[in-house]
Amino acid sequence: MRSQNYNLILLILLFPFEIFCHSIRNDGKPSLSSSSKAEVELPLIIAHRGDKVQMPEHTIPAYEFAMAEGVDFVEPDLVMTKDSQLVCYHDLTVGSGTDVRSREEFEHLWISERNITLNGEVKTIRDDWLISDFTLAQLKTLRIIQKETGIRPKYFDRMFSIPTFDEFMEAVHKFTFKVSSMDGKDKIVGIMPELKHPSYHNALNNNTSNQMEKSFINKLKFWGYSVNNSESSECTYNYTQIPCSSVVVQSFEPETIKYLHNTTDLRLMALFETTLNNLPYLTYKGLAELQGKTEFVGLWKELLFTGTLAEINYTKLTYDEEEIAALGGFIEPEKIVEYAEELGMKVGIYTIYSSWEDSKRGCALECTKESKNVELDYYFGLGVKAFFVEGVCESLRIRDGYFRRKDGGSSGAGQVQLQWKLTSLSQASLNLLW
Repeated sequence: MRSQNYNLILLILLFPFEIFCHSIRNDGKPSLSSSSKAEVELPLIIAHRGDKVQMPEHTIPAYEFAMAEGVDFVEPDLVMTKDSQLVCYHDLTVGSGTDVRSREEFEHLWISERNITLNGEVKTIRDDWLISDFTLAQLKTLRIIQKETGIRPKYFDRMFSIPTFDEFMEAVHKFTFKVSSMDGKDKIVGIMPELKHPSYHNALNNNTSNQMEKSFINKLKFWGYSVNNSESSECTYNYTQIPCSSVVVQSFEPETIKYLHNTTDLRLMALFETTLNNLPYLTYKGLAELQGKTEFVGLWKELLFTGTLAEINYTKLTYDEEEIAALGGFIEPEKIVEYAEELGMKVGIYTIYSSWEDSKRGCALECTKESKNVELDYYFGLGVKAFFVEGVCESLRIRDGYFRRKDGGSSGAGQVQLQWKLTSLSQASLNLLW
């Protein structure tokens, strides 16, 4: 009964989104004018932790929702349990995203205060529970609750558990199978897993060298994915061969990116933010060190707007100015994309929030009240190639509207002529629920 209620609610929520999303799309591409002579390469829209605006983040329904809406990639963050199992969750702690505070059986795992090292920096955990203290069996008994952000619905609190990476992969393959079987047209949603804090997890495993990275690689192989160009991928669902998803692997830890580059041919995205250990990579010489090692560089979006120095001053971070000067200085915000592409790398940014929530745009200097359309148009103009978004449908609408206008099509962001029929993708999406 509980599952049927979820299916019915999700069906009601999904139906108007399906009409709205897919009425503006044509096999994943904007409808370009007849005078177009070259196919426009659209920047990727990536569902940040699934569609976390509609469903609790990092749940199977959040991933399914995003795939049904037509997103290009879905992002599962990966962390490890006490018994070294990969699960999909963003934080290392579960105090604010699950019902653990009401679970007496886990009081013995509660942490009053503990210092842990993340990417070379010490962080203090207070009044919380670490996911790495739970076995998978223990963790699966917890129930996810929607975080108190914006106006996100709370209807689905305590309905879902933290999914394993295996469960995520099964959901992706199921979607590919369902869509491909509708009319023979493939709608292959890519996956963009982020390995969260590999050095922390590896240290817990008796400092086993690259244990988390190796576990992830083995899981990809188990699901039929080649990690080297000399091998072929063979993905299946329900004993039927299906197209494998595109895979891009992310990490904030440069050593993990280097390890994956040296041992696999996987597509990679090196993530950076304004932390002390990341600052050198935001310079001219520092970024150049990654040349040939990663396809994408993923940055906090404000580094391309207010700039690195503004973000440093905003967070009151103290750094070695001589070291940065010796590395050529910080790359100016308007030059980051151009310089990265000169080095053969594409730039992705995080996070473009739902229009119902604060954008955090410009806040290092002065928060702006610009719309999501204006914000995205700015980054499209810079040439950003990948966007981690919240609010998948509106992001797709804004992107496709921008490139229609750029191509000389109809003016006005999001001006579309609704086609009141379900596409094959929409039909498959609804079919997934039952």
